[in-house]
Amino acid sequence: QALLEAGHDPTLRHVKYKFRPPFDVATSKEARNAFRRYMALHEEQWDWHAAHVPAGMTEEQQAEKEERERAKAKEKKKRAEKAKKERKRAEEEVRTQAATKLHAAMGGENVEALTAAMQEAARVGCSNDEVEAARAKIDKLLKDAADPEV
Repeated sequence: QALLEAGHDPTLRHVKYKFRPPFDVATSKEARNAFRRYMALHEEQWDWHAAHVPAGMTEEQQAEKEERERAKAKEKKKRAEKAKKERKRAEEEVRTQAATKLHAAMGGENVEALTAAMQEAARVGCSNDEVEAARAKIDKLLKDAADPEV
């Protein structure tokens, strides 16, 4: 902004920057906003279209824009947190259902159903104690099936 106030032309292009105007070369948002603030105060001083400055922005407008951006970011964060909570609730529901199936299968003698329920419980993250108890029951059922005299 100091260069603009000193009278430097924002429409000049330099070979070093591939003949792009300073606004296009500016790498920071603050530098680009300096052009826009100066344009808002000095509309007639330069050909701002040739300088590629999109529109003037007063400090009040910039503050309003930053406030809108903060509000938008806050809302986005709120939506992300809500989605995370919903995802965790759904995962917990799936774990509860798998644990219920596993407990039901533990009461029976069907090795295939117990194996399927145990694999599902392990896949969705049920407690290792429940999975290990099912594995022990499967081992016992298989041992009993192999040795019917016991």
